[in-house]
Amino acid sequence: MSKAGLIASSLVILALVSEASLSQTDDLYKISKALTQVYEKDGFDIGRYDQVMIDTLGVTDARVIPPPWVEGKDRNPKKWQLNSKDIQWLKDNYRAAMKEQIEAIGGYAVVSDPSPDAFILDVKIVSLTPYAQRSEDVITMGTGEMTVQAELRDSMTGELLAIYEGDQDVGSEYQQNARMNKEHDANRLFAAWGEKVRLMMDESRQ
Repeated sequence: MSKAGLIASSLVILALVSEASLSQTDDLYKISKALTQVYEKDGFDIGRYDQVMIDTLGVTDARVIPPPWVEGKDRNPKKWQLNSKDIQWLKDNYRAAMKEQIEAIGGYAVVSDPSPDAFILDVKIVSLTPYAQRSEDVITMGTGEMTVQAELRDSMTGELLAIYEGDQDVGSEYQQNARMNKEHDANRLFAAWGEKVRLMMDESRQ
């Protein structure tokens, strides 16, 4: 597997890499699923980069899909849409969690300006399925699930380096349908993505 494939299996950056090669003691690592590599530039080597530019999380155009057990009028998409507060919270906390984990333990700089040493990480939520509406007083197993796509680009030229996509679970524990629990699940997933980016960049240098 190429070095790009290794980093890919990180977040949304994640492509078909064996968990056995990485730390098995960190619970964060186990939260996110590997994504499928759908494109990789010939000769792409993630090891030549040691900085990351985190693009804004793409969520505004995400398709919100009701869970399959919901029927009738309750499937009206308007009842499930994210509001502006939800969208801004996801964007802000995605960036904060990713930055914290990528830079942790002597990791890699998260930068704002293009550099020959930086790649751009552009993650988009393609679709999102919450397991319950805001007002529902129910217990759910996790918050929901999402389909994501991650693109890696050279920060200087904008050249597309790789694309990965797939499904992610947002939480896995039984819990009350409450905003605090939903935010906790999302933050844990974002942190897991960031940690995997750092671990894969480490792996590419071994």
